Amino acid sequence: MKAEAKKGPKDQLSRSALNRAIDSYNEEAQLFKAAETRFKQYKERYTKIIGMYFDKFSLDRYSFKKSEDEAIVVNRVQKSSIKFDADKLEQVLGKDVASQVIQKTYYVEDMEGLIEYLKACGVNGKVFKSFIRVEKSVDQDALDHLESCGAISMDDIEDCYELVQSKPYFTVKVGRGHAE
Repeated sequence: MKAEAKKGPKDQLSRSALNRAIDSYNEEAQLFKAAETRFKQYKERYTKIIGMYFDKFSLDRYSFKKSEDEAIVVNRVQKSSIKFDADKLEQVLGKDVASQVIQKTYYVEDMEGLIEYLKACGVNGKVFKSFIRVEKSVDQDALDHLESCGAISMDDIEDCYELVQSKPYFTVKVGRGHAE
């Protein structure tokens, strides 16, 4: 059996200080969580009120003068993205133009089966393609370039994409100066 080291007053102070620090940290963490929960509730409520006002008056920006040299500016931010249907786009644009815009990635689903098949007989294209998975994606820059050159128009591809908008959010900034 090992002899236990005798605990001196310095060790007790260290443990006592550690215990107080841990307890204090835990209390602060609980206070922070409670404040964060309250803030999220306030933010949700005020975002709803601000959103209703912005919608009613078709606003994207609002500002007011808080004091002589301070203004508060609120902006509505709503991010959008475009989701393309590459198959529809390929049909609409035709092979030549689509090859400039659509990037294809091929995956071999069953390499062993493919190798076995190729060794056993002459290659039939349709059978060969059954082993391959193709993913298509649209090169937005190439599409924009073709549109700016007049090679295609947005009317040509109007049924080939979907505009996806995220939920709007608001930014609030306090600045020096006057409201707009």
